[in-house]
Amino acid sequence: MTHSGSPLTILGIYLHPYVRTGGHRRYLELMQGLARRGHRCLLLLDPRLRLDLPAVELLRLDPASAQQSRRPLLPASLRYRAAVRRALPSIRAALAEQPPAAVVVFGETHYPPSRLLTRELRVPLLFGFRSLPVEVGRIERAEPGRSVAQRLRISVRIAKYRLYERVVARHADRIVFQSPHDRDRFLARNPAATARSSVIRGNIGEPWYRSADRDTNRSSALQRIIYVGALNTRKGVGYLLEAFAQLAAELPRLKLDVAGEGALRVALEARAASLGLADRVGFLGRVGEPLAAIAGADLLVVPSLFDSYPNTILEALHVGTPVIAARSGGIPDMLEHDELLFPPADASAIVDRIRLLASDPAAYRRVRDLCSRRRSCFEFDWPAEWERVIRELASE
Repeated sequence: MTHSGSPLTILGIYLHPYVRTGGHRRYLELMQGLARRGHRCLLLLDPRLRLDLPAVELLRLDPASAQQSRRPLLPASLRYRAAVRRALPSIRAALAEQPPAAVVVFGETHYPPSRLLTRELRVPLLFGFRSLPVEVGRIERAEPGRSVAQRLRISVRIAKYRLYERVVARHADRIVFQSPHDRDRFLARNPAATARSSVIRGNIGEPWYRSADRDTNRSSALQRIIYVGALNTRKGVGYLLEAFAQLAAELPRLKLDVAGEGALRVALEARAASLGLADRVGFLGRVGEPLAAIAGADLLVVPSLFDSYPNTILEALHVGTPVIAARSGGIPDMLEHDELLFPPADASAIVDRIRLLASDPAAYRRVRDLCSRRRSCFEFDWPAEWERVIRELASE
């Protein structure tokens, strides 16, 4: 239990009945980390979700009431808001002795209930962006082969998220981004939020990054590549498969593992089979232990067309697996060195980089060494950084 100043009460909201993404895990990790620093963290949680969160105080409220079940098409954000409104008496009672210093939430789904609470309780809102849906939508809209109707639907979605950004920019008392890139793109559209914006990068630390997994990779040559992530357009995994196909005859011992699920899985599997690569490209589905999967490979490739701050890169740095990635989103801020980066949406660039690392042991060692140096940049107390921003916000 370590903190600077008096303990704070922090109110969090997590009403999803699942934990699916790195952003979900990170938010719950933050609440647990702040509680371990001696703060009182009251988390509004879906009763169907069973989690082990030592030191976090849980107040369970059900978004799926009988009233809401009659309107199954109501968006989750509005169901969550209604659940919080119904639970206001219980929330007020739980906070009667000490009002919260802030409401802290991640992501657009939890914005409406957090906005309700900040108005009702008269406390500030600290909002964390895990990604920028506007940027994602622009990439999807530009994808070749999109029909006019598809582009129109994506344009409507982009317009919705631009409106959402403006609402957050207007009402959130502090907005936290994972990278300077995301902050700058957001502020280009919402300059009025400049003074209320902060950057807190991702970190490598317990409990997600276990000390027992540190430096478990011992690869000395490149034979097995791994991709870990969603199988969708934004992640650019199709470019990696095309690059692998170009290298297959030249490097007969090279193998590729694809870990993850998504809309493109069937098409990617069919493409690998049509290229005669079914025995060299393994589709692993969703893996329960991504650190172990990454540690067992010789190279992680992150070909994202846009990615705010992918946790897979931090996982690779932790276990010691060399990683190369597309120069997009917040990735250059993470990897920094040109040897670790390649242009997005460019299979030929991936081919050149992998060919070099597979044929030149010195180049492979160089990439491994650069990744090892980058790791120290992310070994810091992440909850302490959030505590600092919460205290600044409370003092204002």
